[in-house]
Amino acid sequence: MYIYLYDNYTRQDKYKHKIAQIDKKIIELGQNRKIIRLGEIKGIASIINNHSNRGAHGIIAVGNDRTLSGLICAMFQSNDQEILETPISIIPIGSKNQNLAKILNISTQNLGEALISRKIKKINLIEIQSFRLSNTDHHTLVRDQKKYCLTQLYTQNREGLFCQVRNGYSFEIRKNKQLRIINLLNQQDILRQKLNNARLIFNPFDKILELVIENKISAQRQYLYNLVNKKINPIDSFFSLENFAILNHGLSLLLDGVSEIKTPAKIKIANHGLNFIVGRNFHVY
Repeated sequence: MYIYLYDNYTRQDKYKHKIAQIDKKIIELGQNRKIIRLGEIKGIASIINNHSNRGAHGIIAVGNDRTLSGLICAMFQSNDQEILETPISIIPIGSKNQNLAKILNISTQNLGEALISRKIKKINLIEIQSFRLSNTDHHTLVRDQKKYCLTQLYTQNREGLFCQVRNGYSFEIRKNKQLRIINLLNQQDILRQKLNNARLIFNPFDKILELVIENKISAQRQYLYNLVNKKINPIDSFFSLENFAILNHGLSLLLDGVSEIKTPAKIKIANHGLNFIVGRNFHVY
């Protein structure tokens, strides 16, 4: 049996025809299924726990990046080993915010093929644990939110970033830089063009995070550089780490392009990967 989680926005009239096509395709596959209509994304965790999914062949998010991102976090929140081993995937509805579906090589066109072939890849995820000041002791940090990210997270850095790695070592990223922490990257991501010939592979199986620091150049400065024919490397530097912490307070980290979490935060590869149903042409670049 497959469990299908339909995002609330898929109820809109403009998606009725697409939903009908998907329902027809699923019926043609002859699969037992349970359809759950979501109210709010934050309710996915309770839905997974409240609906018996023992023996489920998979849990499919019907929606967009936000839907799948919510499902990913809910899988970890369940803290149930059997749920964590259940394969998950996405059926993309609409054209906006479909980066995760593209990366997993899933579309409405190859949906039947993907579910029948059940090509499954266990992919590592980025775990982000944020902290906040204690309500009773304003000098003490306590755990706040914990979220998970499949592809990458980044922050716009206007004031400078202070980061700490193992054994008390630290480094600073100067202001007006953008930090990207990458696990898995879309082949069409513009960052690949910026890296030019750098032989950098974003491998979601190696338990290593790739950090890329980009130069953020204003349009006015870029115009001046063009006048004097001066070229600026869009990439400041890149390197690999197993885990690290961002010490700044109150900066927003954008996860998978759809959700935010505040710093300070510890960032690492999650202890448990998730099984993703991917398309036949899924590749790591």
